[in-house]
Amino acid sequence: MISINAKIIEDLFASEKVRIDNQIALKKAQLYYFQNNPTHSVNRVQIPLELTPNQINYLTLLYNEFEKIVKAKPSTIDDFRIAFDGIIPGTQMKSIANIEFRNELIKRLGYSELRDNFYPEYFEKTGIKTCVYCNSQLALTVRIVGGPRKAKFQIDHYYPKSEYPCFSISFYNLYPVCGPCNNSKSASQINFNLYSDNWSEYSKS
Repeated sequence: MISINAKIIEDLFASEKVRIDNQIALKKAQLYYFQNNPTHSVNRVQIPLELTPNQINYLTLLYNEFEKIVKAKPSTIDDFRIAFDGIIPGTQMKSIANIEFRNELIKRLGYSELRDNFYPEYFEKTGIKTCVYCNSQLALTVRIVGGPRKAKFQIDHYYPKSEYPCFSISFYNLYPVCGPCNNSKSASQINFNLYSDNWSEYSKS
């Protein structure tokens, strides 16, 4: 397994500030709209979604702290995890009562769109070239002639989006991995933190 120095991510936040801030503003607007007009899609038709008090509180915390959550380092993400678990525990996100809310929240945050259109270029700039778990399978970004960059890797979540949709687009919660490792790990959590504040640890990888 390899680690990446957190300063590289901080430098990317600075160099890509306008683009990242615009994405945050767009997603926060989607959260506001979801709070005030909760619906979910059924066969491409928007159906009203009646939110529970806990779901409303979950959205309120996410909206109020959104930029901090998107850019939060691992220790801060863990603090937020405790706060969100106090509202809706991650394991309860898989329950029938929360699954529509969870899926719609992930959709509103635009994870799939970012995975296809933003993360390939973003992870290319981190310098990671192999799966962070096995360090053998390539995790590269290629540019199709006349087209956009395409990721030759998958993106894993340290805290799975099935349990923590609030972190589905948090930069420090995202790991570039190969398909076999991602499929093997699935939604399980492993004892490995990709992002390190120790430069010597990164430089040895």
